[in-house]
Amino acid sequence: MKNQNSNNFVGFIDAIRNFFEKYADYKGTATRAEYWWIQLFFVLIAVSAGMFFILGFTMSIKWFYFGMIIYAMFIIATIIPRVTLTIRRMHDIGISGWWFYFINLIALILSYGGEGLIVFGFSLSIINTCLLCLPSVLENNKYRERTIIGGRKKHDNNNKKSNQQAPKSIMDRILDAADNDDF
Repeated sequence: MKNQNSNNFVGFIDAIRNFFEKYADYKGTATRAEYWWIQLFFVLIAVSAGMFFILGFTMSIKWFYFGMIIYAMFIIATIIPRVTLTIRRMHDIGISGWWFYFINLIALILSYGGEGLIVFGFSLSIINTCLLCLPSVLENNKYRERTIIGGRKKHDNNNKKSNQQAPKSIMDRILDAADNDDF
């Protein structure tokens, strides 16, 4: 398995392999490429399942039920790794994975409210997506790990310097990424 740092490109197959190998691993980080390759993978699965649904309507209802059952089993089986992947992605941008739970819990609560609250809940989902699009934080990231001799993991604290700048706020990083066309 490749070491996941900013210098290594994570391809489609590597991202899928990491997704299933790190099934319930909340520690560490996931790059932007790894996260979005998995989103593409889920789109491809949904399109494939949609073909079974269409076959079910045109040929036999058995195909429809077969596609629906397989798709439902796949979605249920991948709930945990999707959550862990999202949390690792949030770690990669330097924020706690608890933000994932907080944003989604508020959005879920608001989705049962009136029409205005549903719009606010949807805007929280957009904020969550914008967070996941941010570039990786390589410095001052307490979640990033590095491998040392012997294969043990150790947090990367890159020789703390007294003149080190304070980490930027999330909003500053969003604006910097937009200025640099990093989205």
